[in-house]
Amino acid sequence: MASRKSPLRRAVLGALALTALFGHAVASGCAASFAPASELSSLRVISVTMDKPYIAPYPAEECAADPEKCTVHFDMEVYDGYGVATQGSERPLNILWIGGCFDPEGDQYSLCIFPLLELFKAAQGALNQAVIDGKPPAFPPGLPLGWGKKFSMVVPDIVSPRPKPQFGPHYGVGYVFFLACAGKFGLLETSASAASNFPIGCLDPETNEPLGADSFVPGYTQIYSFEDGRENKNPAVNALNFDDEPMSEDITEAPSVPVCDVPEQDRDLPPSCSREDPYVACTPYEIDVDVPDDVGEVDPEAKDSTGKPQKEAVWVNYYSDSGNFESAIKLVSDTQTGILDNRQVKWIPPAEPGRATIWAVVRDARGGSTTLVRTVNVTKSASQ
Repeated sequence: MASRKSPLRRAVLGALALTALFGHAVASGCAASFAPASELSSLRVISVTMDKPYIAPYPAEECAADPEKCTVHFDMEVYDGYGVATQGSERPLNILWIGGCFDPEGDQYSLCIFPLLELFKAAQGALNQAVIDGKPPAFPPGLPLGWGKKFSMVVPDIVSPRPKPQFGPHYGVGYVFFLACAGKFGLLETSASAASNFPIGCLDPETNEPLGADSFVPGYTQIYSFEDGRENKNPAVNALNFDDEPMSEDITEAPSVPVCDVPEQDRDLPPSCSREDPYVACTPYEIDVDVPDDVGEVDPEAKDSTGKPQKEAVWVNYYSDSGNFESAIKLVSDTQTGILDNRQVKWIPPAEPGRATIWAVVRDARGGSTTLVRTVNVTKSASQ
């Protein structure tokens, strides 16, 4: 089952993990290196969290009697680093959700592009009117469309309509697309099929020209449903620790640290270029997620060579709008030994005083996630 479940998603996560883990280690010489994925300098969808990554297949009559039982709620964490860098603050964002694509053949998300396009066309009038009114669009009723950082959608029984496989569990899958845009949405002219060229763009409101990746992030997330009704809870997190002290959600209780005097342009360069390692030149602070010992649930499809069930892998991705992480991804719990002790990452403050935001996204290998957002006050000196 593991090889059939979201191969693209796993490939993308794997690529990001390798970049974050080995980006500093493989750099050599005096050439400038690319900014790590943890540094939020563009428009970025940091996470999309579902309250039910796995949802049981309920008959239509049960969903009608209790719609909440069959409803999945989505919550997006997004940050406009490009707006902050170029305009001094985040720009107004338009966020569109399009759902309703269930069980495409071969679980290929690309086969959802055509129904997605039809739903977008049905919503385009409301989207155009919203630009004129300056208010959220009033979508036609009954369509799986949403607006803003939160979205809810009823998921019907997506298991029973599929034939039982010869091997593995009987399951269904659903795809929900999200589009974050610092402009307005519009159709794009493509020379090939919509499946190979994403047909919806983010356009400049005045020129109607397509905006680039600094202003537009399209993506998708997945929902699974299994005949046996198995669950997958989002990873439990007790706290985000800063030098072994839990960080409060209250920004008035944020820790205060002095600036790191290493210039920003020198921080991603290898220390071999006659430059001192910034994590030695400045005081680094250890950041760690405090999680319960059972944060990794048993994965029914994962077994070792003896047939013993294994736990799901759990890891954490870190992001910051200022300051730098020495390593921005850490394994929290592995499939065999469970929770790991060495989970700390080093973070150094920015070169300028202000307020730094740190995001920790704890993810499991079955689509669950939990996002924490905390603040650090950066002062000019240790005495301030």
